[in-house]
Amino acid sequence: MKLLETYGHDLQEALNSPTMLVPPGTYQAVLLNAEENEERGTIVLHFQLQGNPGLTMVDGSPVDGCMISHTLWFPRLEDKHVPSPSGRGTKWDTKLAMVARALRAIGWSQERGPLASCYGTTVLLDVQHETYQGEMRERVQRIKLL
Repeated sequence: MKLLETYGHDLQEALNSPTMLVPPGTYQAVLLNAEENEERGTIVLHFQLQGNPGLTMVDGSPVDGCMISHTLWFPRLEDKHVPSPSGRGTKWDTKLAMVARALRAIGWSQERGPLASCYGTTVLLDVQHETYQGEMRERVQRIKLL
């Protein structure tokens, strides 16, 4: 098992590092960076909580400094012909509207230029919890420009 040998130390650190769940609520955060994945059709926004009281749910450390990511899912070509779950429009329209709402919330526009021009933007994140594959995690419900 070469992979386990190669990544042994990093893997052990990951196994020993608990997920720092913040309690559900609204938090002030700063956009640190974003990762675009054309193959998956996503942009992942990475925020750091700053200027908030409160403690994490796992070990009671301050929530400030915790990282929270939010994935923007762009529509696929086949989504143009698939009705949205609400029946008002298509999945294409719904996904584009959600992406546009999130980008507006971090202050981005086409006139502003690259997404990196928004790094450092302070926002409010409405954070909730969800269970995915048996693990609880944070989910950004809403982003609001501060």
